[in-house]
Amino acid sequence: MALLLVGLAGLVLSAGITFGGWQLLAIRSGSMRPHWARGSLLILTREPASAVRVGQEIEYRPPKDLFNGIIVHQVIAIQKVSPGHYVAQTKGSANPVEDPWHDYLSGSVYKVDAALPWLGMIPIALSHL
Repeated sequence: MALLLVGLAGLVLSAGITFGGWQLLAIRSGSMRPHWARGSLLILTREPASAVRVGQEIEYRPPKDLFNGIIVHQVIAIQKVSPGHYVAQTKGSANPVEDPWHDYLSGSVYKVDAALPWLGMIPIALSHL
């Protein structure tokens, strides 16, 4: 029965990635505690940048000279700078201060729709092989 559930979950995730435009991301740090622990697997979907609101968790790439990678943090402020272009200030829930950069959003962004505890440990472990 457990094997059947794992197979069904894998099928749903595969279909979501292939047909639903989902993106999966493993949480590698504790900056978003208590929302998600290290090792959680996030399911992200696209939405227009114009729909981003304070309180949402979004994926973005900070400036490479400050951090080389992808981050998912919570939007704490957002401002429209021109039609279709926005600047967001973000912060990790467990971090004492906001991120030291601003995120420039346009087009669409990925937002967090669901989190699966501990399933992110699989890609984290595989990345160390």
